[in-house]
Amino acid sequence: MSIVLLAFPNAPKVSQEAIQKEGELDDRLERRIGEIVNTSEPGEVDLAYIMHVLCYEEIEGLPPGGGLVSKRQTIEEILHRLCPNTRPDDVSIGRYLRSTFLKPMKLLKEPQADPDP
Repeated sequence: MSIVLLAFPNAPKVSQEAIQKEGELDDRLERRIGEIVNTSEPGEVDLAYIMHVLCYEEIEGLPPGGGLVSKRQTIEEILHRLCPNTRPDDVSIGRYLRSTFLKPMKLLKEPQADPDP
């Protein structure tokens, strides 16, 4: 199967502002992942753990429609740079996905105020 991609002269270009925002987001993620690694027990940190912790945080600038999952590759690269002894663990990412899908359910089950005080 082949794909032909045509780019016309007036086609939209990648904006420098978008590139700058992406770099700033990557820097924020790297700082936060460093904090998580430094405050965690040895052997506790893997990709699934990092993703689980980050999914409960408000991270400004995540891509719309993709969110944290769209930055998985970047997060994995940062983690391996900070902790070279970690290895890719695609199986443990299931823990992250389960916790992410269960998160909205937890929010729905928040305690309600008692109508009869």
